[in-house]
Amino acid sequence: MLENLRKSSKALMLAGALAFSPVAASASFIEGSSESTSAGFEDPNFEGQLVRINTGINIVRINTDIIENMPVSADSEWVDKLTADVNYDQVMGMEDVRNDAYYSTVHLTNAILGRITVGMTPLQARLYWQASVLYKNSTNGHDEYSIPDMNVFPDITDFKTYISFKAAEDDKKVALIDVEASSSNLYPNAEEAVISLLPEDMIENVTMVKNEYREALRVVGEAESKVGEIEAWLDDDANSESPDRAAKEEELKVAEAELAEKEAAEDATEEKYFTLLDSAVEALRANVDTSESKVKLAKKLDLLFDAVDNNAIGAGSLFIS
Repeated sequence: MLENLRKSSKALMLAGALAFSPVAASASFIEGSSESTSAGFEDPNFEGQLVRINTGINIVRINTDIIENMPVSADSEWVDKLTADVNYDQVMGMEDVRNDAYYSTVHLTNAILGRITVGMTPLQARLYWQASVLYKNSTNGHDEYSIPDMNVFPDITDFKTYISFKAAEDDKKVALIDVEASSSNLYPNAEEAVISLLPEDMIENVTMVKNEYREALRVVGEAESKVGEIEAWLDDDANSESPDRAAKEEELKVAEAELAEKEAAEDATEEKYFTLLDSAVEALRANVDTSESKVKLAKKLDLLFDAVDNNAIGAGSLFIS
């Protein structure tokens, strides 16, 4: 699991490196560094730490949306909103915050237990702010929609639940905002936008190897889920005396061997992809395209990756604190 998280982080960092250029802008936020300070002032309690862990997981999910699921262009307004100062009045007035079991009761709980009152930290506020920017909800004119459920812990047998929000249930409607480009090319996600900045003679090759790598990741993910399902069955006390137990144990050995084989193939594809990306980064830095459209896109991506970096640092501080 940690290996998958490392690989995801490596991919994000390299995408960020590709977006870097001498013409790129820079932005910075301080929410991440505030978390350990907030935890230091707060009386130690399980409830608060559980919320911090949950917030960290949700930040990872938000980063996945920013990088992989949001269309982006040189004139994408959502990037500017995402990186703007948090509107705390708007965040605290959101229905999802007012109805949240923790935020709606934390001050009362703290008063009853005599704790130091720490409500929503700056990083937690930014999580809700970014969710309100990326997802349709009442703050952007979609009253029938809500941001994703922020109180769903991941499934240990399914890595995707660590990096993706759970699908909406019942009558709750959840969807990313619609994104259009008024005066520039629209790319399906940040990675595709980054690749478009590369020298023309490298784009096709990088795209082909990237697709190979994505497919290898998908295959490994399926193999991991299979192993996780078998392990969960074996760990279930209800199956401790099952006549199928021996067969399941053999099935686990086979599944683990298949996983190891697929991971080795994925490692080779990963090395190929990132080696090619390293070459592309050097080529980009040696021959920066200063055309207006490329410069505007590079600046937009630099803002976007700056936000992703800040989120990642903040998530780390939450887990540590």
